Amino acid sequence: MKSHLTRNISPYLVLLGLILLLPISFFAFLVPLTPARMMRDSVALFADLPIWSAIAAAPLPIPQNTQTLGLLLIVMTALAFGVYGAAVVLSWGAKPTRGSRLVALIFTAVFWLIFFWALPNINTDIFNFIVRGRLAAVHQSNPYYSAADEFPDDPLYPYASKRFTHAPGSKLPAWMVINTALAWVAGDDPTVNLLLYRGALYLLSGANLLMIGVLLRKLYPQHLLSGILIYAWNPIVIIFSGSKVDTVMAFYLLIGAILLLAHRRILAMIPLALSALTKLLTLPLAAVTLLDQVRLRDWRRLILESLAFGITAILIYLPYTRDTGIFAYMLDVGEFASAKTGESASTVGLPIPLDLILTVGLIIIVLVVGLRQDGSLPGLLRGWAIVMLYFSIFLVPISKSWYFITPITIVSLVRNRYLVALTVVISSASFLINYWQTSFSEVFPSPNLFRIPVYYIYVATILLAGVAVAVGAFLARRDGRNPFRGRLDRLFADPKES
Repeated sequence: MKSHLTRNISPYLVLLGLILLLPISFFAFLVPLTPARMMRDSVALFADLPIWSAIAAAPLPIPQNTQTLGLLLIVMTALAFGVYGAAVVLSWGAKPTRGSRLVALIFTAVFWLIFFWALPNINTDIFNFIVRGRLAAVHQSNPYYSAADEFPDDPLYPYASKRFTHAPGSKLPAWMVINTALAWVAGDDPTVNLLLYRGALYLLSGANLLMIGVLLRKLYPQHLLSGILIYAWNPIVIIFSGSKVDTVMAFYLLIGAILLLAHRRILAMIPLALSALTKLLTLPLAAVTLLDQVRLRDWRRLILESLAFGITAILIYLPYTRDTGIFAYMLDVGEFASAKTGESASTVGLPIPLDLILTVGLIIIVLVVGLRQDGSLPGLLRGWAIVMLYFSIFLVPISKSWYFITPITIVSLVRNRYLVALTVVISSASFLINYWQTSFSEVFPSPNLFRIPVYYIYVATILLAGVAVAVGAFLARRDGRNPFRGRLDRLFADPKES
């Protein structure tokens, strides 16, 4: 009988991929047809494409009451992440054959194509990006000083969320450069704009997958298949990487990792700066990278790397800057302010300044991880994964599950089953909360299936995942084994030890 490491797992991946098609199709085509989503202005675009109008007219089993939809959201989320987790477990440590890689990539293309053609009302963020890009590309106005409300006759304006059109743009300049270029190319047709943005972001996601493959071939060849699946089959990546700027943030970050692999540390600070200046979420990762030079007391290289980061920031901000107030504005509306404006683990209503404690915790983790590096890229990537998971779990709104795109990207490069398991569990909880909050409205209220606030459920999920990891380590130690070679080794064997 062949071992897990040598047997052909391609048929199992085919089966899992076919099962995953069910929840993916549910979120792409059925959820947008539910009552709350049908109230969005982008429903008017259904008539623009035959595929959209055909789906809207088809006799599909659309849940029309809140209880049914609520239960389906739970079941389909559990199914999607269960299948995803099973695929990762199946592939962990398995020899990546040409057939298994081909199966993984074919299903990835199918999943992403489904959401490329998904109904236009699956989210409104992408239309907000478009109207702000058009401020610069079409209306010759600075998107950081002008608001979309100033141009109500713009053909894309009706489809953007009016909760955000009153204020200037909040996404940082490294994204705005790409955004402006896409808006300039797309023209005035709303459907063309939507498909162009989706296509461009999915192409960048494909580039991310390619860079993940390049890095894993050099670092952990035996981990190649599972790394591909960790990124490409995660439902968050499948659904959101074609509509969120986090895809761009991860793209720049991976370029930085490849330059670090090539021992071009100074050059690597340029894409790391661009990543942080897409969203501030990855700024702590640049700090971790720079702290390695502090550990080595190589002050000359520290200065050069810091200059590379700083000059890149200045150059990318320069075209948009009229005064220094733009920097204060960006910090006020940026990702570091998210915990104060949304439901996060730092806003659970405890009678202590938990947000301050968690922020201090982030600083401590950055310092510890940065100053305890071993000088290797794998060690740096593990540090990045720890910092990003902490940030995404505790310091951003828990309903914004697309914030996990970057942690998922990094974890796909880290040969650590505990970090992978934690990412799968926590991202699934965030995904469910995201869809729970966006699939209901005042006229279609969420069912009272939960008697406690959703963020308490999220925190409980975090604790349960931590307990599960601790129990696994304890059981391994009790048997006299290293916890990284414990009972779960049959599922998560270290590729180099296999």
